Amino acid sequence: RARPHDLDARFALGQLLYYRGEYREAVTHFERVIRSRPRHLAAIHLLADSLVRDDRHREARERIHALLLTEDADTEQIAFTGQLLRDCGVLTMTRGYPRDAEPFLRDALEIASDRTFRARVENDLAWLLAEYLKERYDEAERLVSGALEVDPENPIFLATLAWVYYRCGRFDQALGIQQQAVRIVLRSRGRFGPGVEEFYYRLGRIQEAAQHPELARISYAMALAARTDFAPARAALERLGGIPAALHGPPVPETPPPVARPAASSPIFPRVTEARPNWGVVR
Repeated sequence: RARPHDLDARFALGQLLYYRGEYREAVTHFERVIRSRPRHLAAIHLLADSLVRDDRHREARERIHALLLTEDADTEQIAFTGQLLRDCGVLTMTRGYPRDAEPFLRDALEIASDRTFRARVENDLAWLLAEYLKERYDEAERLVSGALEVDPENPIFLATLAWVYYRCGRFDQALGIQQQAVRIVLRSRGRFGPGVEEFYYRLGRIQEAAQHPELARISYAMALAARTDFAPARAALERLGGIPAALHGPPVPETPPPVARPAASSPIFPRVTEARPNWGVVR
């Protein structure tokens, strides 16, 4: 049996390889740690994450089931498993494999007992169907509506529902709900808060589809004001003729106070930069 300090070294080496992007090699080290300590949750998490990043999605899901969904799994372990399945599903989706992401999220939903967590997974699945797969809109609406029953003022859930309606061509309904999402996110984050540009940009897309190009230009301009390097809004403005005259020459916005970024609860607006876990050493 491996000694604790040997496991520490093995796990640390796996982490190093993981952060260097050498996922196949990292998997080997995490597997060896898990063989000696089957309930090493940090190693299991990084093993699954590495497999997903190595595009071995089916293997990642099978290992999660084999290692964690055991007959003696307690409530805490099942909750950890649900979160890991969700994390892998979101990562797989944002890396461009939506079909492979769906089973992870379905599994997470099946074992979810906490209502708040379940709502987040329902929202994730709705977003997957509406934005990535562009199908099964009735199910997407049902899923995100269930999430909103738990948290009716969640702007991300509202934006997902708006996007489902947008995809269905129900632009008037989409517009009202997205406007509500924007109002809520402005109250909580301010005009220049993190992610505000995404909400304005989606509002502009819906306004364009609803035949309100001038309103869309204003929304795109607001998105660009919130984040000056936001390329989608800049491209949309150029396509529609630039910033509306009424918005030309605004004063330089004051530096906003620091705003803590809320914990991500949805891949609705995925970033290119992916956060990676830092588990430290074996305890």
